[in-house]
Amino acid sequence: MNLTFARLMLNVFLLCLIGILVDELWFVLSLGMAVYLAWTLWNLHRLLYWLHHRKTDLPESFGIWEIIFHKMTEELLCL
Repeated sequence: MNLTFARLMLNVFLLCLIGILVDELWFVLSLGMAVYLAWTLWNLHRLLYWLHHRKTDLPESFGIWEIIFHKMTEELLCL
């Protein structure tokens, strides 16, 4: 979990650096956070689709979503 937070903070730092370099800090930060929000919503959609259909394996992802998907796999194997 700490690694996920560290990656997020690194991305925010890089977005700030790019934003300062192109003199559009708030635009670059907003764009970066919009992309992150879209990625999060996409993974949530994939999880909900899997919960309703369960005909396929859990989706693969990275970061916090990888942890969530793997935890769900572990829990389902225990049932």
